[in-house]
Amino acid sequence: MTCPYKSFSPPIIWLGPVGGKLRTYSDGVNINRNIPNYDRIRTTGNHEKGEYNLKIFNLTLEDAGQYKCHSFINGSVLQAVYLLNILDKPKTPDDNRSFHFKAVIGKSAEVAVPVISLTEPVVSWTQNAGGRLGPWTALKNGSSQYRLHSTISSTSKTHIGIYGIKVRNDVDFPVTVVPENAYCNASTKLTLLCQHHFNDDKDWKSKWIHSRNGKFIKDIVGIVDFNTSIVDIKFCDYREEGEYECIWKSPVKEYSAASTVRSNGPPTLTGTECLIENFNICMAVRFYSADGDITFHWFRNDVEMVMSERLQVILFPTIVQLNYTNTQVQVEGYTSKLCISDMILSEVEPYSCQIVNNYGSIEYSFKKDDINQVYQHLSDVLSTSVTDVHGEPDQNEKEQDNVIIIGKVTEFKGPNGQDSSDNRIQEPEYEEINIVDVGNNEENMSNDRNSESVDNVLENPSGISCPITIYQDVDESKREIYAYTDCK
Repeated sequence: MTCPYKSFSPPIIWLGPVGGKLRTYSDGVNINRNIPNYDRIRTTGNHEKGEYNLKIFNLTLEDAGQYKCHSFINGSVLQAVYLLNILDKPKTPDDNRSFHFKAVIGKSAEVAVPVISLTEPVVSWTQNAGGRLGPWTALKNGSSQYRLHSTISSTSKTHIGIYGIKVRNDVDFPVTVVPENAYCNASTKLTLLCQHHFNDDKDWKSKWIHSRNGKFIKDIVGIVDFNTSIVDIKFCDYREEGEYECIWKSPVKEYSAASTVRSNGPPTLTGTECLIENFNICMAVRFYSADGDITFHWFRNDVEMVMSERLQVILFPTIVQLNYTNTQVQVEGYTSKLCISDMILSEVEPYSCQIVNNYGSIEYSFKKDDINQVYQHLSDVLSTSVTDVHGEPDQNEKEQDNVIIIGKVTEFKGPNGQDSSDNRIQEPEYEEINIVDVGNNEENMSNDRNSESVDNVLENPSGISCPITIYQDVDESKREIYAYTDCK
């Protein structure tokens, strides 16, 4: 409780309930040791500025009642009054556990149960003798009482019997974490508070577990202050997102509650692809964004592209993989893809994609050399395919599917060097891959295959390194020609 007044001399005096009467709790920093709960009371605030606020640990029902803070300023007495209500599990008056109601076969019997609860209770049926059960409603009946209403419809004598219910409210859970859902960003600090509501003196210890989508990320040690465990989250980005479970444990019992954290930040780049689909040159950027309000822009030579019939730009959901300190977690992300049909040599330029959400943007650039390499391979394969059409393929060639695939996949690594995306385009599901003789290109393809294991690294705006892998896919024509690129 925060006293609105400040006083140096004399300091603030706090009074509280003891046995139904107001007694002095504190005089400045001095706690009255003649009250039963003195060891659970502290005065907090900046005492040098005259701040004396009252803090009570491990609240019990006996702490409910009226509180006052007194101050003497310029000869005047000022006081603030507080009424503290303690949330408790719902109960019936006199702790009555059994209620009797009369019923008529073939008609609905009204059921009404009074309960005491500071918050609105939730009722569930737990036992049924065979009747048809109606829904429950809770009507407020005073400051801390509710009247629960429902119906039971009996259609035979066998339905006359014992019915059971369970009533819960917010206090039915011994451990709470606030806030339950939180958003953070890189420039602010987020604080999670986990409190237990036990009245025993057992040796309770707390710990936090950070996970996401069921995958363990790390253990966290919170700052414990009596019945509260505190975790501060600073410099928040996707690596702080996830579920934070607070656990209070004694030698014989264990309770837990959790909070979900999401970051308000710019998108995170997880991977790129430069590939050929259906004889179109395509560029794709995969990314993660907690904010679903997304726009994107494609540029050629830093000039925003104007859409035409030869251009196709799409945004679609996909699964991406984020790196959490050597733990890879799959989450829902997005892919923005640009496909260009009938690309001409003058269009072989640097291309870039900008992804924007409400909290910032990222941009990735495909280098001219990368585009040119894919363009040249497509030109070579297309010309080879035309030559083969005019020739007479042998019987083995006739049995092959005609597919032309060239591509480059870049998977971005997280801060610790692991791949941050597992959403690679899959290899064609064939038992064998037959390489058709394409004349002078055979030696080039052999060299490319030999260099396939070389790890190349692309630069990206986020400073995350990335290995190169070779992309392959299948089409539905009749001849199978595989060409591999060494992307730089």
